[in-house]
Amino acid sequence: LKMMKPGFRNVRYPVLFSAWIFVAALQAGATGLKVGIYSGTGAESSTTLAMYRAVASMGHSPMAITTADSLGGRLTRDNFDVFVIPPGEDGKKCCAGHYAAVDGLDKIATKDAIREYLKAGGGIVAEEAGAYFASQNGGTLDIYSGTYTNVTNNIGKRTFSIAEPVFGSGSQEVWQSYGGGYFPTPPNNVTVVAQDSSNRPVIVGQY
Repeated sequence: LKMMKPGFRNVRYPVLFSAWIFVAALQAGATGLKVGIYSGTGAESSTTLAMYRAVASMGHSPMAITTADSLGGRLTRDNFDVFVIPPGEDGKKCCAGHYAAVDGLDKIATKDAIREYLKAGGGIVAEEAGAYFASQNGGTLDIYSGTYTNVTNNIGKRTFSIAEPVFGSGSQEVWQSYGGGYFPTPPNNVTVVAQDSSNRPVIVGQY
């Protein structure tokens, strides 16, 4: 799923887009956020470029961050308000050349850096394969307390209904790729932000 255009607002918990959000910045009207967009192994280049443009169009400052940056201690709240894990290469999270590779996001030290960033109050937006990688059934990052179901044969333009008032109301058209899917039975600490035409959660936020 691609990002909803109402903006980051103030994301202080994870937000997952069929997607997911650890929003560290979600209060209405926030502008000028420093948004670190993961741009290393596993990230799909064309959607990453679109992400830079979308973030800038919302009045925020997009900046690239790589695995080396995370390992070098640069993934901090001073440097970034929000960390984005964009859609994955080929819509997949595994294995070589994807997020679940040690030169991607699966090195223990890299995952520790992401968790420490969240503990310090940072926010994460994870999309499609990024959301899968962050979920309980997606590997060992485990920063989303629920699971993710990848639907690889449901590609194309989709209409989602917005369920969380802080993101607005009504519906929005999005493009869902091979990494798209939904979040079955979100835990109690998770807010459903949007649903698909089958009323399945496709964007969620975890407080």
